[in-house]
Amino acid sequence: VDGTMKNIYTYVRVEAKTTNRRLFPSSGYEFSSEAGVVFNRKATINIYDGEGNTADISELINGKPEFYRFTLNYSRFRSINKKLVFLYTAQVGLSINSQGFIFDNFYMGGIQQLYDRQMVFPGLNEGQITTSSLTSLLAGLQYNFTGSLFLTGKTNTALYNFSTVTKGYDEDEVKWINGFSLGLGYNLGVLPMEFNAMYSPEIGAIYPHIKIGFIF
Repeated sequence: VDGTMKNIYTYVRVEAKTTNRRLFPSSGYEFSSEAGVVFNRKATINIYDGEGNTADISELINGKPEFYRFTLNYSRFRSINKKLVFLYTAQVGLSINSQGFIFDNFYMGGIQQLYDRQMVFPGLNEGQITTSSLTSLLAGLQYNFTGSLFLTGKTNTALYNFSTVTKGYDEDEVKWINGFSLGLGYNLGVLPMEFNAMYSPEIGAIYPHIKIGFIF
């Protein structure tokens, strides 16, 4: 695939954060929500096959009506004792009246959010699944071995791909996936590190994930 796409995106976004520290928090919450409309889309897109043939698929975008996008992300951290923290996250991403084109979709996967429209899902690599809709729940435990050394286990489940051009929820299209991760992290302050192993039974593969430094 090769080409360009332009559109106008008007949105309202709300954020709140009360966590007690940036990494490996033990209390507080993080919340963000966004609602917007995408319109005036124009594209020049070509696809290529293995034999070098080219096809123009710009009509998938050009002239199509506006679509609406909604996202919500809420994470909470609660200390069980001085060493152990229970954490959970709820996510929702929904595109209404979208044609499901890959550049309009959400991207599932990863341990931390690296780019816009990424929906974090331990068990998958970043962007491994693209979808026009999803809702997910995550729960985990974070254990502080000593000093700045942490062990974090997470499990999450998601329903995705349930919205279509004509329906906000289509039970014939919905898919389900689960994921797990186990990570060892060290908070070095200026250069924190975390090493994770991820697995999804629906994919049937184990993936490594390395996180170093801060996301700005």
